[in-house]
Amino acid sequence: YWTGAACDQCLTGYFSSRCTEECPKSRGLICAGRGVCLEGTRGTGKCNCTTSPVAGYWGTENNCTDCDSAHFGPSCTLACPGLTAG
Repeated sequence: YWTGAACDQCLTGYFSSRCTEECPKSRGLICAGRGVCLEGTRGTGKCNCTTSPVAGYWGTENNCTDCDSAHFGPSCTLACPGLTAG
């Protein structure tokens, strides 16, 4: 799934040396719409998930579909008592 003037870049949402691997999706959104996929010919397909007090603290274990280990709640904005992110 190539793009670029010289067909040397992956289309958005694809990665690997041949651009054949698709970034993880949930609800039809790359990284559940809560992160950025490491895409492109040198990408790994791993999601870098959002970590902010407004958008939530999403964990990479399940491609940004669950809270990280230090947060909870429907938007992953509530800190677990006695824990800090990281």
